Amino acid sequence: MKKNEIDKNEIIEILKKCNLKSTPQRIEIFRFLKSTKIHPSPDLIFSKLKKKFNTISRATVYNTVQTLYNKGIIKKLDFGEGFERCDGDSENHLHFYCKKCKKILDIYKSLDRNFLKKIEQTENIKIDNTEIYIKGLCFKCKK
Repeated sequence: MKKNEIDKNEIIEILKKCNLKSTPQRIEIFRFLKSTKIHPSPDLIFSKLKKKFNTISRATVYNTVQTLYNKGIIKKLDFGEGFERCDGDSENHLHFYCKKCKKILDIYKSLDRNFLKKIEQTENIKIDNTEIYIKGLCFKCKK
């Protein structure tokens, strides 16, 4: 098994906890998302999996991505590119988007809880989750 690859039994267990059937397509899509850091679009997922899983359809990929997102297993990201990207890491983290090369970096720094509390109090709201996109130029592109 590759370094970032998730075990098939672990995937089956996650799907089972979410009351989802462990279809071969669903397992492969989820495995791909958990093992990559490229934040692929559903079309890219389809292209990558079609090579080794010739029975998979584009509709299956899109429907599976939506199902996994609805269950909170994955995140969908929208950087204004005209398509969504997927993130197999559902833990809270920030995303940096390079406006030049389009690379997305995961940033595992948490927001100051006091900052969020202040927003809740000021705006009279309750924050359950944060999705923050930081945009700029990555290390390579800023040179």
